[in-house]
Amino acid sequence: MQATLDDYLRYNVAHFGGRIAATIDDDALTYRQLAGMVDAARQLIGAQIAPGDRVALWLPNSFAWIASFLAITALGGVLVPVNTRLTGPELAVILEDAGVRVLITTPAYRGRNYLAEARDLCGSRVETIIAAPKGAMPPDWQVSQAAAGTLC
Repeated sequence: MQATLDDYLRYNVAHFGGRIAATIDDDALTYRQLAGMVDAARQLIGAQIAPGDRVALWLPNSFAWIASFLAITALGGVLVPVNTRLTGPELAVILEDAGVRVLITTPAYRGRNYLAEARDLCGSRVETIIAAPKGAMPPDWQVSQAAAGTLC
């Protein structure tokens, strides 16, 4: 049996739980803190996806990106990373081509309202948008539901 990323994370928690797992700017997370964030993200995201579902991450470099990535892979989802410099119309093309059902984004970044741009994706297959505000833990992320093709 092959080890998964989640297996490696759990191993590091067991053996190096108090050591730094990731740093972004002046903030750091230990392996134990990261695993807690991944578990919370997995619980939130798990209610929205099934194995094989495409999940787009339209997030800046952040602990939310790392936790979402690890949670998506642990759940069997297919990650679709999206560059934060793309416009809403460019994002729409990627989401449609990839068949994305769930989009995880940030409410705002670099003076843009990413959540509003994501909600303006008329006709996409996206059924769920999850907004991960900077510094917020997954239980505080906002989940918006819509029938596929009705986001506008």
